Amino acid sequence: MPLIQRSVILAILSLMLIVNGVLPALAQTVTMPAPTGDYPVGRTIYEWTDSTRPELYSDDPDAKRELSIWVWYPAHPGANAQPDAYLPGMLGEIIGQQFGITMSQIQSHVYADAPLADSDSTYPVLVFSHGNGVLVGAYAALLEEIASHGYIVVGINHTYNPQVSVFSDGRIIPASMRAVSNESVEYWVEDTAFVIDQLAMLNAGDERFAGKLDFTRLGIFGHSFGGAAGAEFCHVDSRCTAGIVVDATLRGDSATQGVTQPYMQMFSTYPTCDELMAVSAVPNIEACEAAFSERRVEWQTLFDSAPSGYMVTIDGARHNNFADNGFLLPLVPSLEEGATIDPERAWRIASDYILAFFDKHLNGAESPLLDAPSSDYPDVTFVSHE
Repeated sequence: MPLIQRSVILAILSLMLIVNGVLPALAQTVTMPAPTGDYPVGRTIYEWTDSTRPELYSDDPDAKRELSIWVWYPAHPGANAQPDAYLPGMLGEIIGQQFGITMSQIQSHVYADAPLADSDSTYPVLVFSHGNGVLVGAYAALLEEIASHGYIVVGINHTYNPQVSVFSDGRIIPASMRAVSNESVEYWVEDTAFVIDQLAMLNAGDERFAGKLDFTRLGIFGHSFGGAAGAEFCHVDSRCTAGIVVDATLRGDSATQGVTQPYMQMFSTYPTCDELMAVSAVPNIEACEAAFSERRVEWQTLFDSAPSGYMVTIDGARHNNFADNGFLLPLVPSLEEGATIDPERAWRIASDYILAFFDKHLNGAESPLLDAPSSDYPDVTFVSHE
């Protein structure tokens, strides 16, 4: 794909805003939820090229697969350190223009490139993949919360799939409709394997992370398509210690053969077929019910195959409650999708169950939350087997 200059992209997005009647809500601000763990959270971004794989979605036949990798980690920021932008640099400018806001309207809690928190021990590693068409940076609330509890969280931005990918040399790569419509779960599995290989190199010699990444405690998780890719990675790669799939339709062999690692599935409350018919989201009730029936068989297969399996359904949540959408609604009302749960409550539930799972299956900690349904979470339907 030819390089698209920043000025051209911004001009196009500005025109889109005018055409769509989206006006900036410049008087409003939002504050993202503050992480509750023992550690402040740092964020650093890497750019890695897999020279062994062609880029499927580029117009350049010689292009190789390039990824931007966002790492959230327990940090020790300086006394005068200030939080970084919600989305930094040019990426923040582009997304801000798209939605008619500025990054200064979003109060973040993450520190750019801060030193890793002092520790005599290593940290468990979690690798996360975003949903189809979503920036990995748009899961900041959830991923920062997890990192604040002592995890190194590695988010893969799967190029050509999010709204836009921005690289440090000034290249701006918009989403490819081919990538969004025909994305291959195997391609994302290869991305995940490559990123873990690169992390091993960081562990061997990086100034910040050398000797601090514990790959015997490697968790894989993701949202929607990213969750399906994570389950498929765990099906084929024994480096996965435990995994979580968040609100996903499973794909690949993991949907029919399951996994051999402990696994959690987390769900929003799906619209009914009648609700989907009312907005013309499905052709007919019969097709909708058949699709849901097939999905339920696949979810049950994954649940039954895992040596420890968990299903967590959050009452009143919608699909993008697991991203930052709910917190950004005051600035971007178009993100509304009908959730009836408070965004902070949905975030709290998702964070608590994800942390309980990884604490137990990576760190060997007691996690009473996973023993039975909890009276503290009446808005959760919980099923498990050991």
